[in-house]
Parts: sequence; C-alpha cells; structure tokens
Amino acid sequence: MRRLLIAAAAGFLAFQAPGMTHASICGTDCYTYDYKLQLNPTSGTIGGSGTFDVITSVNPWTSLNGAVTISDLSVTIGGATFTLGDAIGAATATFSGGYLTGLSYLGDTTSGLNLDILGTGGLSYLYFDFGTSSGTSSGNILATYLGDSGPPSATPLPPSGVMLGAGLLMMLGFVAYRRRPLTAALLEPALG
Repeated sequence: MRRLLIAAAAGFLAFQAPGMTHASICGTDCYTYDYKLQLNPTSGTIGGSGTFDVITSVNPWTSLNGAVTISDLSVTIGGATFTLGDAIGAATATFSGGYLTGLSYLGDTTSGLNLDILGTGGLSYLYFDFGTSSGTSSGNILATYLGDSGPPSATPLPPSGVMLGAGLLMMLGFVAYRRRPLTAALLEPALG
C-alpha cells in the first residue's frame, strides 16, 4: 500500500512540475497598465499621439503612490516618433492614490528634435526642433487608460481525463510490478 501511495504522489508531482516552474518577471505578481496619449497644443500647432505601459508588482488602483518606471513608450509628434531608446534619463509615470497624475520623459533624436514631457507640471509637453528652431509647440496631454492585465492566474490543473489516465497507468504499472515476483516464484519449482 505504501508503494502505491508513493507511485501516486510521484505521478501527481510529475504532472504538476511544469506549472511549478512559472515565475513572473516581477518576482511576485505583476500588473501591466496601458495608456493612450493625445498631445493637444495650446501654444504652437504641433500635436501628436502615442502609448505607454507601466509594469509594477503593486496594484496601482489600490495602493500605488509615487513614480514608476515606464516599461514601453512610443509618441509620434511633428512627424517624428520618440521611444524609450531616445530617452535621456529615466522615463517615469507618477501615481497618487492609484491615479495617473504625471509623466516625466525627455527624448532627443539625432536629427535635433526634442520632446519634454514635464513630470512636475502634471500632464503637459514641450516639443522643440533644434535643427530649424521653427517647430516649437507646447500643450496638454490627455492620457486614456486602455486596460490592464492583472497578476498571472494560478496554473490550472490538467483535465480530469488526463488525471484519470495517469492514475490508471500507475495502477497497471503497480499490478505488473506485483505480479512479476509472483510469476518468478511459481516458475522456480518447475525449473528445479
């Protein structure tokens, strides 16, 4: 009986092992929040649009306060696209009571375009073309929450049929194991 229990436990752990190796990139639960940005000029005529993501191990809707590093950003303004690869320093999103209150990003392209999303003044921007110094614009940013993906769900158990089949195979293996010594014991007197 003890061997049967050991075989059953080993079979169960073998089916569970792939699920046990899953680790999230945060080390604990991860939350990814996606936002859409609309840059509306109040001075000048150049506006734009873009998106950014924040990945954090804290649930921003309930307890996040302070700055979180932006994990992905793409903003198109004045025909140029700014990404995290163009950033000078860290790009952050600031939350207060779980709500987005500010962004901080300074981007500079090799062609002399500069985008400054001001973190201290809430959601505002300043765009400047150093090459011609004619393309200057500033304004407000409308950030729209697109959705989120919460922490990873628990690893689901295998379907019942798979578990039943594994159990039956283990039982057959156990029966075969138990029959082998009995068959050998019966054949020995006939040979001797």
